[in-house]
Amino acid sequence: MKEQAIAKINKMGKIGNIFVLIGKIAILVCIALLFITTIVCAVIPHDLISLKAKGGCDLELNLTSIGESFSKEEQEEMKKAFTGTNINVELNETEYNAQDIKVSDEKAVFSFFTSSESINLKDITLMLLMSLILLIMSLVTLFFFGSLCKAFEKCESPFEENIINKMRNFAFSLIPWVILTSLTSSAGDSLLYGGLKLNLSLDMGMVVLVIIIFVLCYIFKYGAMLQQESDETL
Repeated sequence: MKEQAIAKINKMGKIGNIFVLIGKIAILVCIALLFITTIVCAVIPHDLISLKAKGGCDLELNLTSIGESFSKEEQEEMKKAFTGTNINVELNETEYNAQDIKVSDEKAVFSFFTSSESINLKDITLMLLMSLILLIMSLVTLFFFGSLCKAFEKCESPFEENIINKMRNFAFSLIPWVILTSLTSSAGDSLLYGGLKLNLSLDMGMVVLVIIIFVLCYIFKYGAMLQQESDETL
């Protein structure tokens, strides 16, 4: 029974190691491609290529829902009042300017647009560097997880000191991810919308995962103590 359980643990470790190997290869390929792209973007003049984005939204006033309608005179008055008027609306920290109106008997539609945001090659290069950092962190985490899988693949007991150490190291490798996601998101917003937007937050899902792994480390350590006492008794 014990041998069967160990055999299953070894098998799970072997399967995990295969998936880790595939993940490492995929990430290494992505890192190589991203590194080359980053170098190319860095050496090209920053003002050679720029990306301009423009967003918009429509505000619709529908009178049919209350059984009313716009008369021809009201439609003309609304169009005249709208002409030359500067109407601004702020939504999710983004300012929209009213630039067009369409009026019919049933409804009036106000079209709002944001001011254009320009992103040059320098901004794109910085975003590529952030992506490169994330990929490298993923590779480091995979190395620690792969080391844990190898330990499970070759272990004679899940309560070996080697497994406990590998599990603890894997938990430590996950700690940077707790705040790394928010930092990269803040940096991306700063590049896209201008200005420094620092938003430090914790990835609670990752926090819970790290805590669970550390708890498992202590559980395995306690199991190792019990196994040692059992072996000494026998």
